[in-house]
Amino acid sequence: MSDTTKTATRTQGPLLIELVEGRNVSFKNVTFSDEASFTRFEILFRRLNRKPRQRRTAHEARTAAPLPLGTPARSISIEIKDFLEDMRRSNLAPRSVAIYGQSLAALKHLHGDTLASAVERDHIRQLWDLMLWAPKNCFTDPRYAGKSAEELAHLGRLERARPAATATMVKHHTILCRFFNSLKKAHAISMSPMDGFKKPKLELANEHRKRPRWLTNDELQRIFNPETFTPWAKHHPHRWWAPMIGLYTGARVGEVAQMKVSDVECINGRWFFAIRKTVDSDLANSSGAISRQTLKGKSSERNIPIAQPLIDAGFLVYLQDLKDANCTRLFPHLTAGRNKKTGQTNALYSQGLVQQFRKYMKALGFDRDCRFHAFRRTLVSVLSAKGVRDRNIALLTGHAMRDQSQVIDHHYRGEVPEETIRRQVIALSKYRPSVVLPVYKKGQFDEQLKDKSRHHP
Repeated sequence: MSDTTKTATRTQGPLLIELVEGRNVSFKNVTFSDEASFTRFEILFRRLNRKPRQRRTAHEARTAAPLPLGTPARSISIEIKDFLEDMRRSNLAPRSVAIYGQSLAALKHLHGDTLASAVERDHIRQLWDLMLWAPKNCFTDPRYAGKSAEELAHLGRLERARPAATATMVKHHTILCRFFNSLKKAHAISMSPMDGFKKPKLELANEHRKRPRWLTNDELQRIFNPETFTPWAKHHPHRWWAPMIGLYTGARVGEVAQMKVSDVECINGRWFFAIRKTVDSDLANSSGAISRQTLKGKSSERNIPIAQPLIDAGFLVYLQDLKDANCTRLFPHLTAGRNKKTGQTNALYSQGLVQQFRKYMKALGFDRDCRFHAFRRTLVSVLSAKGVRDRNIALLTGHAMRDQSQVIDHHYRGEVPEETIRRQVIALSKYRPSVVLPVYKKGQFDEQLKDKSRHHP
């Protein structure tokens, strides 16, 4: 807080500091009754002790003006903790909360546990350089312990071939803006230090950008080759069905992994996968209803017709086996995970499936970029090549449309479900991957479905 602080004593109750000396001012025998009084004094001391700005010549750079001080803010660590807790209360997905925490960790590392109101524009510039070049895991790896932000950025320049991607910096910018704007709305600061920083512009042309990975018919045949697929999947329901569902729906891996038995519905004689978020009754508490399922956004909520090849492969037979075994999850062996610190669900059913499928693809000789998401890209690419309108593809994939047509249809035209189904069915009829799916036999997974000791809610 000060250039010189002498003889701080505290018995039970108030804190007494006999002398606080700074560049421009000194205080004697200062008594603090609580944390709030200490915070206000520190703000006052910083303002009175600020170094005077020197006049610049025509050839000198302009010095950034200090931000006005607002209502006393608390330390950065406390403000970050409360901000993340607010994110949880607003039902932000646990994974997203973790991403917010990672970005804000850089802010705390740079400034230490000082007052949040003391962060200024120059600090943000230093923080930006740190996030642009920071080595991987620099805040958790013991090798980087005790190093300053400048040292970390320097090491990052030596270790990395290029700075962080523009999309990553856009994410950091968004998180920092939300954090400081929340303090501004709470009157903890009068201005946000992010106000002068524009969001980075995403370049349309990027020579390092990888081609989106989709699958050819030959590659699909390799994946579902019975000589390799059956031995890998025959003891695991999620290994057997999730890739097939991904192939014929274009659904995200998390959407497939988290489905419940009740999410498979028959409407007017046609079967659908209902991609939605429903309450888990065992998680209900005083804070309200909670679900282990997550959705990327409002547009992700949809019904997808179950393609005939899936029905021919015995999916409805498997569905009945699940009901006979009183299973509530489509893939009961996948877990949502639990946060060790908070005890709350991670809502991440896809993690185990992603890892297992990645190993399978690697064993088949596919490159690292060929993941479960390739099924989604394949469906979109094939339908687009066959002239299906983007808006109709989005009815299957749950992509958000950037134009206003989707907003108008949803809020004003009131499109009847029958018309949506018709357009979905027409689109799916044009998608005929050249692959033969293995056929499920009734009772094939009886042993796995009846052994509840390995099931997860």
